[in-house]
Amino acid sequence: AISNGRDTAQVRMHLGLALASYRQYADALPHYDLAISGDPKTYPAYIHRGRAKLKLGNAEAALVDFNQALKLRPGNPAALTGRGNALLALDRLPEAGLAIEKALERRRSYMEALVRADSHHSGS
Repeated sequence: AISNGRDTAQVRMHLGLALASYRQYADALPHYDLAISGDPKTYPAYIHRGRAKLKLGNAEAALVDFNQALKLRPGNPAALTGRGNALLALDRLPEAGLAIEKALERRRSYMEALVRADSHHSGS
C-alpha cells in the first residue's frame, strides 16, 4: 500500500512518464497534477508537466512549470533547457538563448566534476 503523499506523488509522476513515453501527453497531465498536489516540492514533476504542456502547444503554461522547477531547484539543467524551449516557442529568442546557454554551462561543469572524480578514484 502507498503510505504517504510523497510515495503517491512518485507513483503518479511515473504513471505520467509512462503515458508520455507513448506520446499520451494530455493523459499524462492529470498524473503530474496529482504528483504536484501530493508533494509540491517534487521539482521533476514540474519539469515533466512542462514538457507535456509544451508538446501540447501550450508554451505559456509550460514556462510557468519550468520556472517553478527552477524556484525549487535553481540552475537545474533540465528545467533550464525546458525554459529555453518554451521561450523559443514563444519567440522570445534572447531569453531562450540565455536559458539554453545556462543549461549547457551547468551540464558542462557537472560533466567536468564527474571526470575529475573519476580520475581521482582511478588514481590517474
